[in-house]
Amino acid sequence: MLRVINSQISSRNNVNMSLMIEKLSIVFCCIFLLLSCLSPMLVMCVKSSPPTPWPGLYAFGDSILDTGNDYFPGMSMIANYSPYEIDFPTGLYCLDCGAEPFGRYTNGYTIPDFLGEFLLQNSFVLPFTYHSEQAMFLKSGYSFASGSASILPETTLSKLGKIACFEKQIEAFTDYVTRFLPKSIDERSVHLSNSIFLVHIGSDDYLYNYLQKDGINNKYSARQFGKLLVEKLGNHLKHLYHEGARKIVVFEIPPLGCLPREQVDYIPAPNTGGCTRSTNNLVHHFNKQLPGLLNSLSRSLKGVTFVTAKTYGLFLDMASNPNKYGLTDTRNPCCILASSGSGLCEPYQKPCDNRNSHLFWDSINPTEVVHKLIAEKCYKGSGLCVPINISNLVML
Repeated sequence: MLRVINSQISSRNNVNMSLMIEKLSIVFCCIFLLLSCLSPMLVMCVKSSPPTPWPGLYAFGDSILDTGNDYFPGMSMIANYSPYEIDFPTGLYCLDCGAEPFGRYTNGYTIPDFLGEFLLQNSFVLPFTYHSEQAMFLKSGYSFASGSASILPETTLSKLGKIACFEKQIEAFTDYVTRFLPKSIDERSVHLSNSIFLVHIGSDDYLYNYLQKDGINNKYSARQFGKLLVEKLGNHLKHLYHEGARKIVVFEIPPLGCLPREQVDYIPAPNTGGCTRSTNNLVHHFNKQLPGLLNSLSRSLKGVTFVTAKTYGLFLDMASNPNKYGLTDTRNPCCILASSGSGLCEPYQKPCDNRNSHLFWDSINPTEVVHKLIAEKCYKGSGLCVPINISNLVML
């Protein structure tokens, strides 16, 4: 009896196993047929997919965006010595060990460095001239900006000697695009059109040209000079566009009358934030004409988006309402100024301790805390970078 039962159970198990194998065979056949039908479509999708966009960050202009470029041996205005970058968190700087800073014109991070963190999760943006041939092509981009750079080449040549003006920076960028970006036109175009381009230029055309006794002010009125700078800037922006730039952030010239170098022996008038009003009025002519230029270029250059960083008003507000920004000193530089009269820091001298409460690092450039404020407001805020902030610009 037991043998019969075992035989029946065995027979039943064999039937169940056969049914299971038959069902699995049907399932596998269906899957095979489905994949066979879809495979041409999958191949077509792979072949037709465009290159994956990956944004970079490219900066052009003057010391505000310079992360340490040294274009020429013996450049006259360079900040590659302590106490510059005293708060730069890389371990490259220390007063006692002899390590030299990259050359940022502040005590720490710059606007490109902070935006590099927000956009690319990088710790900082490398200067273009600080590279190796093996590592030239970085998806994160570079800063091509150079301290004391100008829009007009004659400002640089006649007043400052060996400085990379805006034109020279774009020439360096053109060479970089040709030599080091991907040879595939599609891949290169996707990268550049999705990258963010920062431009901060024009301050030094006033400081080292128009405001000088032997400057260009005897040829142009304040309005004419502002118009000249805006027109020349437009030509350079077109050049960047033709190299592939499509998302460009252009900074206003800050209120130069608020710089410590412009306040020597100056008694500020009431309600001016301690700034020289006449100097600020000169710069206003440039800033007033800038939106018209960018609107005109937006209409004539297909696919470009310009954002204006309205830093003039922000700096004025910081000078007039320091407590609002956690500042206590908006007139004096944090570092001891060089005896040469350059406006830069005296080499290897200890700066002030309360750096986060100072508006200015040296007689021209702001402290890291100001760089961070501008970067944060331009990236995520509203009202400073218009008509859209940089986080929205990236998504276009």
